[in-house]
Amino acid sequence: MQNDLSYEERTAQVKLTQREKKIVGFIHEHGDSFLSDTITEFSEKAGVSDATMVRFCKHLGYKGYQDFKMRMAREMLPRDKQYNPELTQAD
Repeated sequence: MQNDLSYEERTAQVKLTQREKKIVGFIHEHGDSFLSDTITEFSEKAGVSDATMVRFCKHLGYKGYQDFKMRMAREMLPRDKQYNPELTQAD
């Protein structure tokens, strides 16, 4: 799977299991609130096991949970703040 695909594109291209659909639903419902969670915290909140979360990440082409979180954070951050969050349009 291509590394430049967004999360939405990745989830649209693969057949998800029921547990993976549960993860997707949790992310849609809670937005970026999971980005500061450990894998165990996220798994507990989403109602899946840590192993299911790792399999989900790898199924979508990420290296693991940390890679998934970093890429999701990058996608959720406005483009004008991606390289230096301290910069504004006026800088």
